[in-house]
Amino acid sequence: MAARTQLAAELRRLRELAGLSGREMAETVHISQTSLVRTEQAERVPTLPQVKAWARAAGASEERTAMLTQLVEAAYSEVESWRDAMSGVTHLGAHAATMDAARAVQQYQPTIVPGLLQTAEYARRTLTLSDLPNLDVSGAVAARQNRQSVLFDADRRTEFLITEAALRFPVGPPQMMHAQLDRIRSLCTLDQVTIGIIPQQHKAAAIGWHEFTIYDKVPDGDSFVYTELMHAQLTISDPADVAHYRSSFEKLRQGAQFDQKATNILNRLTSDLRR
Repeated sequence: MAARTQLAAELRRLRELAGLSGREMAETVHISQTSLVRTEQAERVPTLPQVKAWARAAGASEERTAMLTQLVEAAYSEVESWRDAMSGVTHLGAHAATMDAARAVQQYQPTIVPGLLQTAEYARRTLTLSDLPNLDVSGAVAARQNRQSVLFDADRRTEFLITEAALRFPVGPPQMMHAQLDRIRSLCTLDQVTIGIIPQQHKAAAIGWHEFTIYDKVPDGDSFVYTELMHAQLTISDPADVAHYRSSFEKLRQGAQFDQKATNILNRLTSDLRR
């Protein structure tokens, strides 16, 4: 979050040095006052034209404007190491509040069950295996379970695409995996939750290289993509890059099974566990 935080601090400093109120700057940059507050609190990344308009309104020098431009570019693909992310008690990332505020979410997961769908025991085992530095597993499990309440928000739409391979991966003993499949089966009945399963034999299972989540309809904010790497977590805000992920999600969706067909796959996997 270094670039985003530094950008927010610089923009606020420029506004205050210029003697402009938040309302005056918001009108000049053509954003709402709420968006301005979120920008100065590093909760929102402004566009490059907005930053340049901000710099002009504050009478910033060419050198400082160039520095702000670099910060914007860096903030649009923000990388936060796990050492920094794990400085708190939970493995939620710096955007947890913004993530939960999004009204439309699309997640693709090719390797394990998505965190919002995990049972407590499944979460405990995956977090133990993750080998993340300074991770409080018990606290992270509790936080992950608490966040699942967003699935029951009738005003929020959440769509998951999961590969069959992810559902088959033996995180724990058959009894635990059975409970995990039951959990997914029950969540499929929620009107605001859509769960698609990509069969192993379908070519779509090969085009998604890594997990990612698209957050849309963020209050007074822009869409962004969040993904996790081995060494860090990555937040992607550049509109062109977000569009690329959105296109990939649509291609993956074409290979997924939904509703009763998805339930049939879950039933088949459950039967396989009994063998």
